[in-house]
Amino acid sequence: MGKRRVKANDRERNRMHNLNSALDDLRSILPMLPNDAKLTKIETLRFAHNYIWALTETLRMADHQQQPGQHAPRHFQQEAFWPSAAGKPRGCAA
Repeated sequence: MGKRRVKANDRERNRMHNLNSALDDLRSILPMLPNDAKLTKIETLRFAHNYIWALTETLRMADHQQQPGQHAPRHFQQEAFWPSAAGKPRGCAA
């Protein structure tokens, strides 16, 4: 194998290692139950996106002081944060 190919493979291996480390760091700060299955890369990104959006909306709503008797919108219910179609990550009880 040529030196250029070996160097390219090494760069790609390092890139993937850095990406996986960053995703592990992100998973460690997302709210999860201890018995939850490890989220995939795309599930982690989607969950983080939804979680950041929900926190932003929560702050926005707190600034505007929601009227008494109003209910939180559907997107604030817990299952809306989970990235899988079933509502919770794979391996979790329904």
